[in-house]
Amino acid sequence: MRNRVLLSLVVVNLLLMGVCALLWVTPSGAVRENGWHEPAPIRADIRGLVPSVLGDRPMEVGRFLAMLERPLFAATRRPPPPPPPEAPPPPPDHLGSARVTGIVAGDGTGYVILLVNGKQRRVQMNQGVEGWTLKSLGDRQVTFVQGEQSRVLSMQRADVSKFAGVAQPTPRGVPQAQSAPVADVSGGVSSGGSAASPAVGAGQASALPRPPPPRFGP
Repeated sequence: MRNRVLLSLVVVNLLLMGVCALLWVTPSGAVRENGWHEPAPIRADIRGLVPSVLGDRPMEVGRFLAMLERPLFAATRRPPPPPPPEAPPPPPDHLGSARVTGIVAGDGTGYVILLVNGKQRRVQMNQGVEGWTLKSLGDRQVTFVQGEQSRVLSMQRADVSKFAGVAQPTPRGVPQAQSAPVADVSGGVSSGGSAASPAVGAGQASALPRPPPPRFGP
């Protein structure tokens, strides 16, 4: 039994060796070519990968525009109206924050001095400023007109309620504040009394001019 199994394995191995020989050797006995060759490039067909919905028929633009003009989900089957254009911002009103600093009025003539936008301006009668025209002058009021509108500016009075006055000088004869005590070199504390007199005297003596040196001979 054992010999039959070994004989069967030998026969199978011989058959496998023959098959391998056929893969490497041609029937004529030459060795087959087993080198690697670079394959030829294949151009990809992108259009063939994308499914064609409309086919080769051109798209009708007119039908597309008709769909936009008559939307399906609108109750009126009409496109919404375009939004209104934005209104331009109003020009800055510098005259509203102007301040009257002076009024000069005469017989039918005169002018006003205005502080407009941080600048002093002199405006005469019937002269325009910031789109407004000066029409009348009063004692403390001026009137500007613009079409049917009018605006009155008043000259403000100075606020003197917060004036604290001028600092008055200190009158003579008032005793001044005493200075702090000065420590004496000898260990005592001087507060302007007799204990500090030696130190003060020494300072005064050093400040006096020295006498001329003595001279000998004629």
